[in-house]
Amino acid sequence: MSTPVSFTVDGRTLELRLLSGAEAYELAAAGDWLGLFPGAVLDEDDQNWLRDRFDDAGDPLTLRSLWRIAHGIAPSVYGVQWWSACRLASAITDNWMAFEVWSVRHSFDRSAPWLSPQRLTAAAMAWLLSTCEKDVEWQRVQVDIEAPPAYAVHLTGLSGDGEGGHADASSFQQNAPHWIAGMDQQPAESGGDGAEEPEPEAAPPPWAGQPVLTMQDFQAQAQEWSQQRRTERAVTGAAQPQESG
Repeated sequence: MSTPVSFTVDGRTLELRLLSGAEAYELAAAGDWLGLFPGAVLDEDDQNWLRDRFDDAGDPLTLRSLWRIAHGIAPSVYGVQWWSACRLASAITDNWMAFEVWSVRHSFDRSAPWLSPQRLTAAAMAWLLSTCEKDVEWQRVQVDIEAPPAYAVHLTGLSGDGEGGHADASSFQQNAPHWIAGMDQQPAESGGDGAEEPEPEAAPPPWAGQPVLTMQDFQAQAQEWSQQRRTERAVTGAAQPQESG
């Protein structure tokens, strides 16, 4: 069962309301990260706190801050990065007939209110897997979905402990207004002896070293997800009262 995503901004704990898979992927299809944050913040007082800070021209919480925070909490909502969720949503939208046919064959209802965004992510990946005949095709699909976009260089420093649906956003919110400041700096001139200053080594990107699953590994995960989905539907159905005729 899904749990609300909690995170902190400058020491204040915020919480997102539970989003259904259909609702969350509607935001991803539109690229509406503001609908995720701050739009999906649960408590009205927290929303007002964010709005008041955002409206204050002297407050460091800017639109860039909100953008970075939304990217930081997206994996806790979708199970994948925001850009991956957007690509999956686009694939479903552009190939809706193929996805609906797959859904009918597997008795999958993406509009079900109990369906979490992460389950819809798993279903979309399972559908894409079914279109691959060779392992190399599946690896190519994973790269197409997961490869970071060019703007991801501005998101280094995002942090999250990955447990309990919690992500600490304060660390990357703190310097968010200055996320692009270093891009406009001119290189320092070389000394009088003509020797060039060595360029500092770039830190590895946060996605470096991520494993690429084989088709067999993902099939095992998809089977486990399918069994969990059937169990969840059975429990949900049993909990509903029977209406008298």
